[in-house]
Amino acid sequence: MKHALLLTWSPVADDPRVRRMGDTLTAAGWSVMGIGLDGGLSAPPQWPVTSVSAVGAQPRAALPFEQTLGQMAGKMLAPVAEALGRRNSSFATPFATVSQRLRESHAPISELAMQTAAKASRMIQQAGVSATDRYLEDYWRQSPHLRPMYDAAIEAAQSADCPMLVIANDWQTLPIAAQAAAMNGSVYVYDSHELAVEQFAQDLSWVRFTRPIIDAVEQKHIPGAAVTTAVSASIAKFLSQRYKLTTPAMVLRNTPTYRTINFRPSANEIRVLYQGVIAPGRGLEETIESVCMWEPHLSFHVRGPGHPSYIQKLEAHAALHQIQERVHFLPPVAVDDLIDAASQFDIGFLALPDLSLHKRYALPNKLFEYLMAGLLLAVSNLPEMARLVEETGAGVTYAGTSPDAIAVALNSISIEALNRQRRAALAAAKIHNWENEAPSVIAAYENALSYNKSA
Repeated sequence: MKHALLLTWSPVADDPRVRRMGDTLTAAGWSVMGIGLDGGLSAPPQWPVTSVSAVGAQPRAALPFEQTLGQMAGKMLAPVAEALGRRNSSFATPFATVSQRLRESHAPISELAMQTAAKASRMIQQAGVSATDRYLEDYWRQSPHLRPMYDAAIEAAQSADCPMLVIANDWQTLPIAAQAAAMNGSVYVYDSHELAVEQFAQDLSWVRFTRPIIDAVEQKHIPGAAVTTAVSASIAKFLSQRYKLTTPAMVLRNTPTYRTINFRPSANEIRVLYQGVIAPGRGLEETIESVCMWEPHLSFHVRGPGHPSYIQKLEAHAALHQIQERVHFLPPVAVDDLIDAASQFDIGFLALPDLSLHKRYALPNKLFEYLMAGLLLAVSNLPEMARLVEETGAGVTYAGTSPDAIAVALNSISIEALNRQRRAALAAAKIHNWENEAPSVIAAYENALSYNKSA
């Protein structure tokens, strides 16, 4: 029997991609185990899962006066950063980063001071060590979840009675997968759910402090992966070129398992659905602002998990534009219910701003879920998403995330066109599904494991 260990930086129960892979391998006769973060809304899969939680005390929140002092200090440093920037000084970026972190931080000043002192101490200790090695050491300080996940993965590897396939989902689990695989002669593969080194490229602090760690992790460990997969062709090409892969990365799109959804014709009231994580950077503020320009028969529905404070901000934004009766926030549903829940709507919506290569190359799972649910796609005209709309004939695109562009696109859809393109979506779902997407990758996994055993 073949064995697989899936590592994911998310709750296994709520990660559709990880669950589909585990279910597929199990159905093919593999013995599968998953390790992921704790929490999650959905019922666990049929195969065993170990959930890890963060250890140690949570940092205390800042007292009001401490937060104020931090923000004041940040504001005082901002002009210094601007002046240095005008002089093209190498100190401009560090000053700007510190200023931004202080102005936005909710940590007490005392803790900020201790963090700064600890970082300075590490810099002294790491003098003479290569930059890559320093960043690889910093990787283990990224989250308190890393150590318990590492311990669980090593325990699973040590208890295995034969080499296994270790699947690293996202860059956070890649070093753990590599070390677990080395314990007993196993093989590891890398499934990149995001374009990790570009994910938050618009964030100066992230670029300065986090991206070098991600790049060091991927530079060291992707070449050792027996198979590398990505969610879109553009990301697969990027990874292959950046890390000079001898075997190009494969494309494994986020398509759902096929299910039959009966066509329900749209009539007078048209409901537009955004289904996914409710967070900044997804064009939700601009979309809500655009609703006041929509035709009266259109309404906007937002469903998914999100921080309560951000959802409240969006609700307030709708109230500000006096459209709260046309903007509805719905509670998230379990992974297994996503498509059935979406099928009650008419248009599947996503407005991604073109802020980075990560956004530009994105091909989110929600697009394929919209198709499976029989919804017309209304999405930004970024390359991968626009290509899917063109191939399927099941939607419309618009430039950017401006309220005007969104409103023009949605208002242009007639009832006749909507029903025609919704039928095209259901037809496309018979092609763009997991049953058609996964076999080539499963075959590559089997070949990698078989080759490793024979080597």
